[in-house]
Amino acid sequence: GVETMNVSVLRMFRLLRLARATRIFRMLRPLTLFLQGFIESFQVIWALMLVSGVGCYLYGVVATGLFPDAPLFHTIVRSMLTLFQLITMENWWISYQQALEASSAPWDNFVFLFFYIFYFAQSVLIFNVGL
Repeated sequence: GVETMNVSVLRMFRLLRLARATRIFRMLRPLTLFLQGFIESFQVIWALMLVSGVGCYLYGVVATGLFPDAPLFHTIVRSMLTLFQLITMENWWISYQQALEASSAPWDNFVFLFFYIFYFAQSVLIFNVGL
């Protein structure tokens, strides 16, 4: 009698603790959905960074070869940084001016095309991969 009643009371308390724990998990559901979306978005961000980094590297190699006398394009790493600044449109005119000064006269139109194609390609890439 009494022992079975004590056991059933203990079982009832266990069930109440379990119900309270499931209520907490239900309250954390929006947080888990947010974290899951945040983690999944990193896959897209890493892919964007990888492809954009490869594009900056390839154009950096070409820019270092085309404009070796320009201080902003003297090394591949410096060229990559300058091209990244071009993507963000930070001081892009200074980069363009130095590339124009470092190139010979027949290449002036090519310098514009070089910068334009790079910026257009990176913009399209960011919009297509990022969205």
